[in-house]
Amino acid sequence: MTLVAAFASSGGTLLFADTQETVTGYSKRKVDKLTVYDWEPFRFGIAGAADDARYLDVLQAELANSLFKVQAFDLKTITVSLTDTLTTFYGKHIWPQAASKPQMEYMVVIQPRPSGWPEIFHVSESAVTLVPTSYKSIGIGSYLSDYLQNLLHEGGESLLQVITTAVYIAREVREHIDGVGPVERIGVFHNDGTYNEVSWEDIETIEKQIWNLQEIQTTAFKSATREPDESHEAETRFIAGTASDIRQELAKWYAQWSMCCQHAQRQARKRAEGADQAS
Repeated sequence: MTLVAAFASSGGTLLFADTQETVTGYSKRKVDKLTVYDWEPFRFGIAGAADDARYLDVLQAELANSLFKVQAFDLKTITVSLTDTLTTFYGKHIWPQAASKPQMEYMVVIQPRPSGWPEIFHVSESAVTLVPTSYKSIGIGSYLSDYLQNLLHEGGESLLQVITTAVYIAREVREHIDGVGPVERIGVFHNDGTYNEVSWEDIETIEKQIWNLQEIQTTAFKSATREPDESHEAETRFIAGTASDIRQELAKWYAQWSMCCQHAQRQARKRAEGADQAS
């Protein structure tokens, strides 16, 4: 009962998950399902979805441990390591069960270091697949998410566009699919090897802007269905003006967010240099 998705763009790859977990069909709790790990040859993020959460965290830890044993960013080696871990885990914990078996899936983003294009992996039960497209989602919210993604996301968009698309899709899934909670952080794996996050405050800021898209959609529908001889000038001005306002506000947010990210990266480099000198 969740939504996990990964988006690739010209500026980097996003990974996010909602924060609601439904226990035994009647109880809900808040859970941070996204975990990001730093490892010398690569950085990686994992988030999972399951119809039974009992084994989800245990298997996620096993998958992370298997990646910590990989000494280089090699896609074949990474795939084999994950597959071996899954086969062992399922053989010990899942396949011997006579009763119904849990359905578990994971999205994994692996970012080569010091730089390089991040790759998206999809783990479904004991199968590991390198995602060939710019988008993949799992969980109960994936049906609506995939539909919206096909309308909005092509893969070549800027990082601002793809972040905004992710926030919009996450909000729509949360509002319309029972069992899916809010997305409160989005991991951003940049192509230059750095990592940042879109925080809950950032997501709220973006949501406030894209909320106005509903007014644009409603106005465009009314304008398109008027009688041919009726004036459309007011609707046209409203649509163009509102779209321009949204664009400007999103650009302002992105400039501030990018500046904060750059500052955080500089501070991290200084701390790393200080640690190296101390050692």
